[in-house]
Amino acid sequence: MPVTVDDLLREREFALTALVRSAEPDAGLVWASSSDLADPTPFLAERQLVLTTGSQFAAHEPGAELGEVIDAYVARLAAIGVVGIGFGTEVVRAGTPDELVDACRRHGLTLLEVPYRTPFLAISRWLAARLEREARARDEWGLAAQRAISAAALGAGGVAAVLDELARRLDARVLLFGESGAVRSAHPRSAIRRDSDVDARIAAEAARLLAAGRRAGSELEVDGAHVWFQTLGAGGRLDGVIAGVAATGSAPPDRPARAVVAGAVALTEVAAGAAREAVRLARALRRRALVALLAGRRDDAVGLLAELGATVPNGAVTVVVARLDDIAADRALAVLGDALAAELDGRLVLVAESPRAEALAPRLTGLGAAVGTAAQLGVDALEAGVARAGTAARRAAAGESVDWAALPDEPLGLAIGAGGLRELAAARLGPLEDDAASAELLRCARVWLQNNGAWDAAARELGIHRHSLRDRMTKLEQRLGVDLARFDARAELWMLLRARDAGTH
Repeated sequence: MPVTVDDLLREREFALTALVRSAEPDAGLVWASSSDLADPTPFLAERQLVLTTGSQFAAHEPGAELGEVIDAYVARLAAIGVVGIGFGTEVVRAGTPDELVDACRRHGLTLLEVPYRTPFLAISRWLAARLEREARARDEWGLAAQRAISAAALGAGGVAAVLDELARRLDARVLLFGESGAVRSAHPRSAIRRDSDVDARIAAEAARLLAAGRRAGSELEVDGAHVWFQTLGAGGRLDGVIAGVAATGSAPPDRPARAVVAGAVALTEVAAGAAREAVRLARALRRRALVALLAGRRDDAVGLLAELGATVPNGAVTVVVARLDDIAADRALAVLGDALAAELDGRLVLVAESPRAEALAPRLTGLGAAVGTAAQLGVDALEAGVARAGTAARRAAAGESVDWAALPDEPLGLAIGAGGLRELAAARLGPLEDDAASAELLRCARVWLQNNGAWDAAARELGIHRHSLRDRMTKLEQRLGVDLARFDARAELWMLLRARDAGTH
């Protein structure tokens, strides 16, 4: 806490009297200087208390008005940021000149009356001791803050933990801007809810520093709040910007606070670097595991994923292939998190249990990627799944997802060529078999096709009227999206039904 005029006034041994209070009573004092010069400003700095006996006023030039001399004196002190004047009485004259009181009021300077029994030296020594104690306390605060931030960096929280602790120690909002200029995180987490909550001037300054492309820091005032900025990363490849927003009316960071910020920035860069390396290694392991799965080496994939605490997807899986085109692979992989995905042959390939794949695919289309999917596959049919999803991706437009099973032509021939007819049948007919009413439609279709599409013969075998059979086939057409009046549609349905029969025996 800064030492203020109020602290001086509370020292009863000095018996000081405040004749005028400045507009900034909480302004911190940095020193108390004793001078009777007519113009001491060349030897003073801002935030000082000037102690004087007023002998310079008694020696003013003949003909000059005392009030004008004193007013000019006070104006010079106010101009350089002096906090106040301590006037020693009974040395040169009794009491404090009224002209000095009036001048201090006009120029907003504190005026203290110092009794004869209080030496100026005592005030200077007291202030020096207090300032030393405050400086020591600030240094101890800084060391404690740096230790706490270092401990946060060593924990599992990474960058977020470092910046949370920095915000707590500075009692400020800390914002992390990514290399794109968007807010990546806010600390504490309640600091903002969305990017629009960040003042445009703060975002603009972060963007300016990123555009410059070199390590730099800056400071500015936003609505009475002091804001500091520091870039992250090496020049030519910045990783982002940290911004600290102090409480409104707070002073700029002092030396200990700046040291804490510098340490936090360094730890953030180290933590970010470690996180990037961990991500790189994890992606490399996932890529090797995916390649092993595609080659049928399941045991190898299991071992590789175990190093990440992950497992090979179980049950029915979906393969997602994304054409990246102008989209960086790192950006696409980033939105997929810890999913089993990798860049293979210039495409991004994702393998996941079907519900998760369905949730992740929109993240890729959201980036503008052309996405193809092949669903309801076994892990042993991934190579065929990649081929199918790749075909679907080629048919998709940027930002669009196309499922291979929904392609209007070619899929059956491709499935046969890839040895995946059973998987195609599972994708097309599996969902219908899970519904009792739809499963009945498939049973009727099987009997109808076994009778070469003859309505009467099939209806007799099923024990229903031929019109009822026609109604059921119409419903099946609607659910499959096909026209069973066409020979190729009947042939394809027949092969899919046979494939399902073979797959369940």
